[in-house]
Amino acid sequence: MMGYRKCFVQDFVIVLILFKSILCTTVPFLSFMTKKNLAVDKAETFMETKSASYFECVAKCSKHPTCNTVSFSVAGQCLLSGEVLVFGNGLSTKLTDGQGWKTAFKFIYRVTAKRGVNGHNTLTFAEAAGRCEDYGLTIATPVQVLEARTQGMEKCNCAWLSDGSSGLILQSERLSCTSYPYHDGIMTAPCASRTLQNVWC
Repeated sequence: MMGYRKCFVQDFVIVLILFKSILCTTVPFLSFMTKKNLAVDKAETFMETKSASYFECVAKCSKHPTCNTVSFSVAGQCLLSGEVLVFGNGLSTKLTDGQGWKTAFKFIYRVTAKRGVNGHNTLTFAEAAGRCEDYGLTIATPVQVLEARTQGMEKCNCAWLSDGSSGLILQSERLSCTSYPYHDGIMTAPCASRTLQNVWC
């Protein structure tokens, strides 16, 4: 019985170490966006290597100072590119169709949606600016949020803006997010009746 318990504890420790390893590895991916069934054009790559997984492939890019885009195939191919690919009004011409490929590209928007200290949708407008200041940021203007949307950002969260309005941004209709009619721009209708929200910073 003691031997079984010791083995169980050892297995648990191994699983915990593996989980910690995966968690630490995925942190750099937070600044990456992913597109499926697309691959970066090989003419635009500076390195082609093998990787055991998509996450390992992206980790290689995140650690390389000149890598901005990375593509991974189910066969284990890993393509690193220095090209900065932004998805706004259409797909970059430097990508090609690739069944089974995943392409990730670095992108850091100038705005972000933050929650209150008590969780999701807990901020009044009076508290919103202060929450941004907690992160060393200022509350975002509608113009800044619209700029992020044109660069490909979407966020299904109602959040306060500097002018006292609030809204969310989507790239296409998403009934899983809201049943209100989709439109380009900041969608304010889904948030109009909310007195507690997140905040755009």
